Amino acid sequence: MAWVRKNYGVPAQRGMRVEYTGDGKVETGTIRSASGGRLNIQLDTAKHTCQFHPTWELRYLTTNTLATVKPPRDLRTRLREDP
Repeated sequence: MAWVRKNYGVPAQRGMRVEYTGDGKVETGTIRSASGGRLNIQLDTAKHTCQFHPTWELRYLTTNTLATVKPPRDLRTRLREDP
């Protein structure tokens, strides 16, 4: 999962809640694992996990706010430089 976070710039973590909006409706689910650059997410309406691309139609739900998928490049650089 660290590879997914690093390469796609997403805050994905096992157990994190997400919203998927790719089918024209909002579905919530839970990240269970990662494999081959994809996230294995169990949607609340499904018995099993399905693979999702980390940046395609997903919103990451954090305890404070909704996380953005990828901040602008200059913001990412600035955040890395902050102590």
